[in-house]
Amino acid sequence: MSRRQKFGVLSDRHMLAFAQSPGIGFHHASFMVREPDEIGRAGRWLVDKTGKGDRGFGRHTGGSNFLGSLGGVV
Repeated sequence: MSRRQKFGVLSDRHMLAFAQSPGIGFHHASFMVREPDEIGRAGRWLVDKTGKGDRGFGRHTGGSNFLGSLGGVV
């Protein structure tokens, strides 16, 4: 079974990344969404739950991916 048959869509991005850090914590994750508005809704939900974040939208130069509301590549 090909990746396209198994997952439906091919992506040029990883879904989860691990990075060396001076402390314990989450670095970033990547998710496929149907529309950019979903990124904003997810970011607003996280801010409402945690009281942290919300940097707004941007674009990642490498893959032209959206940067989410908390600053991560989406």
